[in-house]
Amino acid sequence: MKENKEQIDRIEEALSMAHREQTAPDLPPDWRQGVMRHVRRLHAEAVAGDKRPSAALVFQRMILPFATATGLVAAALLAYFFTALPGMEQDLLAVLTQDPSGLFATQALGL
Repeated sequence: MKENKEQIDRIEEALSMAHREQTAPDLPPDWRQGVMRHVRRLHAEAVAGDKRPSAALVFQRMILPFATATGLVAAALLAYFFTALPGMEQDLLAVLTQDPSGLFATQALGL
């Protein structure tokens, strides 16, 4: 472990020395200002592009009420099909509730 750490320290020191010895290219001040202006513009565009609502807000305001309403409508349709339509649905409800005559289901639903 210590040998690896020492090697990494030596490599890091050699790289930092090589970086310090480099000479910067001579660039005109307008070029530097233009680059900085471009970077600031890119940052402003990125910040302006992130103005969409968060996923939690979309979930709370749109998906959750829609799912609740859909569930209620599905429950109402299921109750309607089991009570109003004659046929297999009523027979299935009678079997599930162990009420072969179907009287319990109609009393429970208030019909």
